[in-house]
Amino acid sequence: MQNYRKKVSRYLKDHQDQTAIYKLRHNKSLTKKDVETLEKIL
Repeated sequence: MQNYRKKVSRYLKDHQDQTAIYKLRHNKSLTKKDVETLEKIL
């Protein structure tokens, strides 16, 4: 579980310029497309 957490944290940090991840990190409302993008990523 710890490795998964590290991988996700690293991915989020490395891709913080993506719209869906930006919204997630800044507590913004997600659109349906944002959710679908995050589902594909994670």
